[in-house]
Amino acid sequence: MRVHVAVVSPQNFRFGHFFNDIIRMLMGGLEDAGVRVTLAVNKVESGCLNLLIGAHLIGTPQEVQQLKDANIAYIAVNTEVVKPTGLNTAANRTYLDQVYLPLLANAVEVWDLARASKGQLRTHGIDCHWVEPGYTSALEDFQSLEHQDIDFFFYGSMTDNRKMVLETLMRRGHKVEYQFDAPALYRNHLIRRTKVNLTPRQSVDMGQLPWTRILYQVHNQCLAMVEGCNEQAWLEDTFQWAPSETYVEACEALLVREDREDLAKQGYERLRERPFADRLRPALERSMASMAAGRRARGPSWAS
Repeated sequence: MRVHVAVVSPQNFRFGHFFNDIIRMLMGGLEDAGVRVTLAVNKVESGCLNLLIGAHLIGTPQEVQQLKDANIAYIAVNTEVVKPTGLNTAANRTYLDQVYLPLLANAVEVWDLARASKGQLRTHGIDCHWVEPGYTSALEDFQSLEHQDIDFFFYGSMTDNRKMVLETLMRRGHKVEYQFDAPALYRNHLIRRTKVNLTPRQSVDMGQLPWTRILYQVHNQCLAMVEGCNEQAWLEDTFQWAPSETYVEACEALLVREDREDLAKQGYERLRERPFADRLRPALERSMASMAAGRRARGPSWAS
């Protein structure tokens, strides 16, 4: 059995590397499950099941129609928050109706790794399945340095809430580092040097769990401290967290604990008990059955 991972990356798109950890987790989990995997950018293949990453970057109805006309069998991996008004990255109902939903409707299956959009997609008639992320050795790159000289580090997009958290910690005399889109080599060097790796919420209203960032840190036995998010119960025993009202103070309390290394190792050991391959196998079996039967993710309420 072969699965082809097709990564969508439009010309001049700067942030394709943001998908790297998701791609590595998917490929590692598939290989752990005994599946042969191939990988390409902007190229799908006939004669096998394709895993479409970055599906929200397909830009026109014509591109969707080309996939349909070519009879390409693909699983669309949704990595964006879907709202009634559009996607989190493109609050445009026209794009949602004319491009994204038709793309998903033509998929063999739609997988949502974040869980945040499953309900919303189903209101649009898209049968979406949550595939719970888990452990794969493919994401193990390093361990924390013995001597750590950075108190707090956050990497990701900056928002008013995140800025407030970082600036408050800096005003209180802590050494704080921030990066937005540094290459993995430099990002990982900062993670290794850091005592407490931060994941503040985007905002009060945007509380989706940034599971990719958290999962990567836990895989590498780094201490992750998260500002409480929506639907985090499935992963929260692998990281430390506190509600928004006490997040800064909880970060400072965690910084002075002598068992920080033990807490990070406990999270890692709990994650290791959840192999991603075990979650992928039934999802793949279901997808292969759908492909063989010619079924698509179009739900009963879908209207062309």
